[in-house]
Amino acid sequence: MSRNIFFRKSDYCSDEHPVCTFIDSIPRTPFMSNLQLLNPRDRFLPLDDALAEQRQILVLGEGTKRRFAVLYAEELDELVSLPDDLAIFKIPPRESDDSRMLGILENIISFVLESSSRERLSFDRLKDVIRAKNVVDPQLVEPAIRFLLSEGLLVASRPKNGTGTVTIKLTAEGRKNERIRSYATSAALDLKERSQKLGQLIGHGPTLGAEKEELVRSFLEQRLPRRYHVATGFVEGFDRQIDVLIYDQIDYAPLFRSGNLVVIPREAVRAVIEVKSNLSKSEINKALPQINSSIRQRWPAPPVFRGIFAFDGAKAPVLVEEWKKFHRLPSENPDDGVLYEPITDIYSMIDAICVLDQTILISTFTDEWEGDEVSPFPVIEEYESYAGRPLQAAMFFDLLDRYLRFPPVDPILRIPLAPYFHIDVAVKDVHPFYGNGTLARFLGKKESLRLSKEQATFTQWVQAGPWDVIP
Repeated sequence: MSRNIFFRKSDYCSDEHPVCTFIDSIPRTPFMSNLQLLNPRDRFLPLDDALAEQRQILVLGEGTKRRFAVLYAEELDELVSLPDDLAIFKIPPRESDDSRMLGILENIISFVLESSSRERLSFDRLKDVIRAKNVVDPQLVEPAIRFLLSEGLLVASRPKNGTGTVTIKLTAEGRKNERIRSYATSAALDLKERSQKLGQLIGHGPTLGAEKEELVRSFLEQRLPRRYHVATGFVEGFDRQIDVLIYDQIDYAPLFRSGNLVVIPREAVRAVIEVKSNLSKSEINKALPQINSSIRQRWPAPPVFRGIFAFDGAKAPVLVEEWKKFHRLPSENPDDGVLYEPITDIYSMIDAICVLDQTILISTFTDEWEGDEVSPFPVIEEYESYAGRPLQAAMFFDLLDRYLRFPPVDPILRIPLAPYFHIDVAVKDVHPFYGNGTLARFLGKKESLRLSKEQATFTQWVQAGPWDVIP
């Protein structure tokens, strides 16, 4: 079990191709040559069609009553006769894993076309660009483009004289889908532009840092529900000032307030975020104990979001190494003076570290099996975009959204923008905090079982389900 909420690259991985081998067709290849193997209601593409006239065909009936009908806008258009040796591509059933793979390709193709200088590419050039990304088996690229042509998301055209290279571009519907995705990930662009303008106007480091904190608070104020207020300040009983403090202002009032500086009761807190202009190795070593000690929770309270957001910073390997070092076990005998805190419950780890336009790291648990016994295995998952979009900030704030539900124990009915960009999210790498069996031995059997139950409750909750405490 994992508390991961995004698409996992490993779900489709193989040694040869990092994401997917083949769409499920007959035989085990994206191409088919025997129409008789199709079932009623199967949909397929004739691969010999001209690109500008790509059809999508539905199988009707079986045996001697088998017919083939062209689909147009999901409606039956006309019956056609087809030769038995026709090269075809079977379209996978909707909602299947294979259909999701086509969705990933649609997402990449749309981004590549929208990002091209003329918003169009030749058919051969488009295939080469997609294949170079090494996301799927190269043989799947052409059928995917043909599928999008048949769905009305792409259009193919030749020069007016009827000869020359076929070009592919997005239709109005295809552009609409791509722009919704772009809007969902526009948080990075907005924050980056404002940060750059600040950097041009302000040269004083501490002032620039304070203004960047205000940038993040202002951004959040514009997008959060009215129930929540964004401020800086302290949580009752803790002496660490928090850069971004999000609390319930409907049911709770600050214990103290002066301008945008507040002291609030711990029951009101829903998120704490540290903001850094540059998350260097030394800065993450300051930020981790700062954010971890800003508030303490006990089971079975739904967790408060805790994250670090940076405008620039060290590369992922440095951040991962320092994060892992912070959670070392006492048996590892750390003697370098760095504060550390072993992972003993679901509240031990902060939730995410984001470096704008560069890195997104999210803490999670997977299951470690030893015989018939399972124990929690904490890891850091590093994410990336299949297409190359700047998803880091969007993913950070999407995860925050999942914590800001009301009441906190209820399921989430709708996550605002997540469905538009999650098809583009993949796990780039997984970094375990500990070696195999290390944490289980440190905790002991009883405590490992307790943490496993906490993990199961949290996994369901962060994936938008209710907070159901497992006895």
